[in-house]
Amino acid sequence: MTRGLRLARLGIALVVVAAVITSIVVVLTRNSSKTATPAQTAPVSGSPLPSPTPRSVFTFPAPEIEGFTVVGVGGVSLSREPAALIQSTLSQFYDQAFLDPVTWANGVPEEAWSAFDASVRDQAIADTASLALGDTVPSLESLEVTKATLSVNVLLNTNKKPDAAFAEIVFNATGTLTDGEEITITNRAEFLLRPVSNTWLIFGYPEATTNVTGISVTATPTPSATQTGATP
Repeated sequence: MTRGLRLARLGIALVVVAAVITSIVVVLTRNSSKTATPAQTAPVSGSPLPSPTPRSVFTFPAPEIEGFTVVGVGGVSLSREPAALIQSTLSQFYDQAFLDPVTWANGVPEEAWSAFDASVRDQAIADTASLALGDTVPSLESLEVTKATLSVNVLLNTNKKPDAAFAEIVFNATGTLTDGEEITITNRAEFLLRPVSNTWLIFGYPEATTNVTGISVTATPTPSATQTGATP
């Protein structure tokens, strides 16, 4: 996707392109690196049971930044904070939507959808099959991320404050079922995000597709992702 098309989609979504002077591209890449957090176990009586293996929590790594400007200079440094917040929002969603074993059995937990703005949250839940793995493969025993990349365009207004962002995700993983069969999972998604309080939330997804061993489901774009308006 060209830079001009990315900026056009953000301008259409926000109808504020006339006020935007700078575009920053923030590219985050990861190669299956994960940070483990200790699991909590309940006390038991009698002989102690072996402690379960802590689950590794998926997270995108710290961003590698490549900056360019449409007009003016100084956008790279201003992109660092919003990039880190976007990284956090999307990492938490992907961990809960794809990699949490509880999700494989019970579906995507309600709290995972807090990554989406309230205006599109119900539609996102309806599009679970495209946005998440969820309980599509309840016999899944293990899942390992083989590739995950995230690229983000952050738009700054005339006051050099971030107004919105456009993110592209490529997510690949291989899994093993309880019967030993192996499957491949791929996800491709485009997200529109905006700052809300001290975080960034998804308010549109022009495209989202999840494939499980060749079975594909594609999301219907939300109204917020298909608005028309001024063009750059």
